[in-house]
This record gives sequence, C-alpha cells and structure tokens, in this order.
Amino acid sequence: MKRVFSTLVLLAMAASLFLGLTACTFSSTAKSWTGKYVYENADRYTAGGGDFTADEVKHLDIDWGAGKVQIYASEDATAVTVREEYYTSNKDTHTPVEEESALYRWLDGDTLRIKFLQSKKSKQSVDAKTLMVTIPAGLTLGEVKVRSDSAGVNMGDMTMEKFDIESVSGNLLVTCCSADTARLKSVSGEVSCGQGTARTLDAETTSGEIYVERIENLATLKITTVSGNVRLWHGSCIPEQTEVDTTSGEVKLMFPTGSAFTVAFETVSGTYNLTGFEETVNGITHHIAGGGAIYDIETVSGNVAVTRILDN
Repeated sequence: MKRVFSTLVLLAMAASLFLGLTACTFSSTAKSWTGKYVYENADRYTAGGGDFTADEVKHLDIDWGAGKVQIYASEDATAVTVREEYYTSNKDTHTPVEEESALYRWLDGDTLRIKFLQSKKSKQSVDAKTLMVTIPAGLTLGEVKVRSDSAGVNMGDMTMEKFDIESVSGNLLVTCCSADTARLKSVSGEVSCGQGTARTLDAETTSGEIYVERIENLATLKITTVSGNVRLWHGSCIPEQTEVDTTSGEVKLMFPTGSAFTVAFETVSGTYNLTGFEETVNGITHHIAGGGAIYDIETVSGNVAVTRILDN
C-alpha cells in the first residue's frame, strides 16, 4: 500500500467544504439560519417555487441552508416541481413560507438553480425550511449538485449521470438511485448510500459515520474519514476495488456466505478480526476464500472487522 495518509489533509478537506459553499457567512442550528447570503446573477432569479416541463430541466444545482432537502422521482409527477415549507419533524404539519423568506430559482438554460434565500449583502435570519423537488419517474437527469450548511439531504428513486452532494453538518441519505459517478461529502453528518447502481462512489466525512449497502455495478468505491465509523454491506454486489482511509474510525465489512475477496490492511495500532470465513495471510494481505476483489484499508488506530452474515 503506497498511499500516504494524513490527518491534516482530511482536516483541510473539512475546512475547504465549509468555505466552498455559496459566498456567505452564517451561523445556524437545526431550527434556524442566520448570516449573509450572496450569489452571482441574483437578478435572474425568481422568488418561490414553480413547475417545469421534463424537457426543460436536465441538471439540478441546489444551495440550501438549514432544514431539509428532499429530491425524489414519482410515478404521479408529470413535471419537475419545486416547493418549500417551514421545516418540522412532524410530518402532518405543513406551514407555508413567508414571501420575505422564500427560496429563489432560475432556469439557466437546462440547469435549474435553486437558492435558499434572496441574495443580500445584509444579514438575514430565517427559520429552517424543507425544499421538495419532485421529478417524473423515468426522467434521466445529467448532474444533480447539492450544497448545504446544516440541512440534511434525502434523495431517492432517481436516475442521473452524476450526483455530487456536500453538507457541513447535515446527514446525507441516497437510496434506490442510479448514476455513473456518485460523490457524498459531509463534515459531521452521516453519509448513507444504498440499494442503487453506480460505477464510482466517493464518500467522505470528518466525524460522520459512513454506510454503503448493495450498490450494484461498482468499479471503484472510495471511503475517507477521520473518526467516523464505516459500515459496508455489499451482499453479492462486491466492488471491483475498494479503498478505505480512516484515522480512528472502525471499519466493518459484512459479506454473505460464499463470498471471496482480499483485504489489504495497513495500520499503526488498529486490530483485524475475521469471523465466519477461512483465510490465508501474506504480510498485510488477507485472502478470504481464495481471494478476489481488493479492499485496501488504511487506519492509524481504527480496527477492522470482517464478518459473515446469513442474509444474501
């Protein structure tokens, strides 16, 4: 293993994520957002939600502050719809957003750009909001890009060429989605991706946990975290190549009976534990059931556990 692991690099990653959001400064909690919010071409944006034909929208570019972003395909949808309401954990409560706190959107060619608020150089304060974007089932998008502060992002049942989702503290959940290239990144939020297809998946956190479950057709899976725990359950969908880098996070790999794979584990003080499989060992390399697809894992103090489970 020739990679050079650096905690400082990962901390720099967290800093760059924080600074890389829409040009603004802010402080926020799960219930509110306060700060300056400024973006380019502000005069081209229109306040409030809207409807767009499927032919009009190819890409999504979303920037959100606090609350929740929900992006889903629906069999009932005939257009791309954009709606918002004030965020609440009560699913039966739906409170409209006042005009002064409304989202702003712009159909820039075939890219639908959605902003959390109006662009202003003065400080703004607003309660957390939920953004709901609904896509007609069967519509294939190009790129879906989301940037958030503390807002969580949920995306499901979507087909696209690429998705790229970042948050500072929000949890990221992607289920039943198909993409060639997938990227999920959060500093302290959890990252979860499952029951979909992708050729490459890159998941990064600083302290948030990372879960990957049953992603089909994966050629490359790359996991990077400082202290977040990593849980990988592939079933029969074992990636061709997997890299996991962590400082102190624990790594758990779960496989069904009959799986064959190779684990290359390099660590300073972490431990390795195998349950339910036979292996042969050559230095840092563990060949399970004769070996196969490679899991290249590097930790400082993080432990690795490889477990056989009965569910296939």
